[in-house]
Amino acid sequence: MTATGYSDVINHALAYAAKHHDRQVRKGTKLPYLTHPANVAIILTRYGRDDDTVVAGILHDVVEDCVRDGYTREMLEQRIGDKFGTKVLDAVFAVTYRKVDDEGVELSGDDRKTDYLERLATASEDARWVCAADKIHNASSIDNAFRIPVDHLSALPMMAAHFTQHLPTGKLAVASPDIGGIKRAQLFRELLERKTGREVELVFVEKRRENGVVSGGAIVGNATGHAVIVLDDLCASGATLLRAATALRSAGATSVHAAVTHAPIATGLATLAAAEDIAQVVITDSVGCVPNLGAAAHRAKVKLLSAGELLGCAMARIVSGDSLAPLAEHWPPPTA
Repeated sequence: MTATGYSDVINHALAYAAKHHDRQVRKGTKLPYLTHPANVAIILTRYGRDDDTVVAGILHDVVEDCVRDGYTREMLEQRIGDKFGTKVLDAVFAVTYRKVDDEGVELSGDDRKTDYLERLATASEDARWVCAADKIHNASSIDNAFRIPVDHLSALPMMAAHFTQHLPTGKLAVASPDIGGIKRAQLFRELLERKTGREVELVFVEKRRENGVVSGGAIVGNATGHAVIVLDDLCASGATLLRAATALRSAGATSVHAAVTHAPIATGLATLAAAEDIAQVVITDSVGCVPNLGAAAHRAKVKLLSAGELLGCAMARIVSGDSLAPLAEHWPPPTA
């Protein structure tokens, strides 16, 4: 078996970031700060982004530190652009807070936020991926960043309640679109078995990525004759879920239903809704908006579950001193 790692330019960027962040640690922890750009690189690689985008993700905080210290664009072109290219520098600049605007006028704290959001709205897709990966890892590190109790809320009980009422009788399976999501799929499978009283098969779809190219599609487990729910945490382009759905239908699944917690990009959701191999798409409104899917036929395939109801229920239980444990098993939770 041939083992492949990051490309030379990504390794170079990691070494460059390691030197810059040498004496820095993550807020509230003793972890080396380099763990953050390294995890950003993993997220971007997982979702098939090219080397320039991964490098931009690694160097994002390097550039932010330099801008905070008063470096100009020209200085950074010499420091970073010459080493990694202007495409990398452009992507990072698009999602970096600035101290001054294009005319050199110093920005107040509120103006910096407004300026950042305005530039983000017109940023390239690569730049938005850098921003998303950075925010995703920061959110996942909240337990270490704040020394306060944090409760994890899951949409799986809401999804289980939906599918319990809206799936045909017969054989049922839960599938992960890649090996990384097997634990989540297993938890959902067990939850469905308890709610439906039916045996639920566990399946996963093989996926390989090499040099930015995704391949694979072999099915591990029995999908033949089953209605299959493909479960994932995030839908960006929709390519991973669509590949899994096509493979499952080819393997004999009677129907494929996609269940996704976060769907931040309308085009990715539209791809799933338009796919003939996918019977329905179940998402939450965790991103704070309802994507416009255009065609009525596509909208009819999408079921939107309210994350607000889950958050409201959790807050009510916290205020009243009740346990949040029932939210991990039941939806809606018992009232008594």
